[in-house]
Amino acid sequence: MSIKTADKIFADAVKARDNWICQYCLQPINKYTSLEFFDCSHFRKRSRYQTRWSMRNCVSAHRECHNEYELDPKKHTKFWVDRIGQDEVDELIQLSNAPLPTFKSFYGSREHLKELRERKYHE
Repeated sequence: MSIKTADKIFADAVKARDNWICQYCLQPINKYTSLEFFDCSHFRKRSRYQTRWSMRNCVSAHRECHNEYELDPKKHTKFWVDRIGQDEVDELIQLSNAPLPTFKSFYGSREHLKELRERKYHE
């Protein structure tokens, strides 16, 4: 499976988990917000494969909100500390910085994506 396909399946699962509500402004997607501008926002960047497909590392967001928080690291970090707590933030940072061979290879695997698809349609 390609990374692009895995990212799409994962992003859809995050958006479904969040009931298609932007977690930054708490407003739902509406007729003025196309799906094209509704993102999966990562606390630790997608380039960090250790946390790329971790549900606890992502929220759904309007593109405008996503950009606003990404451009202000202090605001972005405060959002995540308020959302999941400092201990969880520290754990995500540590996991995202771990050498690739040590992180759980389950994330992004076919089994993980199957679980995400099932969760998306059964929640």
